[in-house]
Amino acid sequence: MKFATVIFAVFFVSAGFFHEVEVTQNPDVDTFRDSLYYMVITLTTVGFGDITPVTNLGRWITIFSIMAGIVLVPWQASKIVKTWNSQNQVQTNCPRCGLRYHDQDASHCKACGHTINQEYDPRKAEYL
Repeated sequence: MKFATVIFAVFFVSAGFFHEVEVTQNPDVDTFRDSLYYMVITLTTVGFGDITPVTNLGRWITIFSIMAGIVLVPWQASKIVKTWNSQNQVQTNCPRCGLRYHDQDASHCKACGHTINQEYDPRKAEYL
């Protein structure tokens, strides 16, 4: 849900700023839909070129929108991947390096090799 919210916010907020700056100066931008179209095409790196910013502020908004997309979208996606990868792990803190999550059957920390002394009964393990 956060991932969709971030993408929605980047597209719509960027389009709103772009629209406010370009609507009076740019003949290609008549409606908010034109600005949203421009931002979607720009941020997804398709770049048709049929709408381009004509003001310096419009160019800066485009630059900052691209940078926000480059930073925020992968950051949120990495959180999703991290959650998926830690579903089969248990919280066991390593006393040496502090790594918090380990595989269910781990006897040593993957980061530093320290013995973590987890209790694991393979008869109770759930397999996919």
